[in-house]
Amino acid sequence: MRRDGFLKSTADWVLVLEDHILISDNFISEFKRFIESNASADATTFYAINGTSETFGSRALFSWVWGLAETKMYPEKPEPVCSAFAVKRLSVINLLTKLNKVLEVGELETQIIPKLIRDSDSEFMTHMEISHFEYVGIRVGTKAIYNNSRIMGHLESSLLDRRDWVKHLTHRFTSRPGQIHRISARGFVELVYLYYLAFVSFSGFLIGGLMGIGKADLHLASAHPRIEKR
Repeated sequence: MRRDGFLKSTADWVLVLEDHILISDNFISEFKRFIESNASADATTFYAINGTSETFGSRALFSWVWGLAETKMYPEKPEPVCSAFAVKRLSVINLLTKLNKVLEVGELETQIIPKLIRDSDSEFMTHMEISHFEYVGIRVGTKAIYNNSRIMGHLESSLLDRRDWVKHLTHRFTSRPGQIHRISARGFVELVYLYYLAFVSFSGFLIGGLMGIGKADLHLASAHPRIEKR
């Protein structure tokens, strides 16, 4: 859906946000300031805050997905998140032309956007902030993380050769939990749940890459948690 929306767009910049997100009151003005002060920027992601009730379950889930993009990281560059980004349309077209290829399903958010953001030398002196609302318990969180990871694992295995896929998988699940914990600095119970979610996500990625998505897309839809705004 993201690929189709991007291909149909004629805008200079394309903004993608999932349905659990609300932008801050000054988001538009900050985004405008970012574009004006970073004329060469190709893409950007945003800082995030947890808008859901601070149960250890919802907090750990937020940390696993958004931990490296938390507002407290400002002004360091937030880690790209595949469900919240803005990209200059011409930059993607130029990259695809350079690579002599068409845009594959899942490639925009899993490969191209992270590459453009990490390679960018743009300054993050603007504070583009989003709030993420997603109330989950352990059962729903496990189901959502596993099935989403299985889909992502399948997409990435189809886009990368096996060596690069294994390298990415290993790096993601050996360094990421520790990085998130150092930033989040939460209690022991949440730390245990965070590493539990890391194991669940790793299992989903591995099975998705080796066995395909199965019915993960249907299971993910049924696991879609209710939105709670405080």
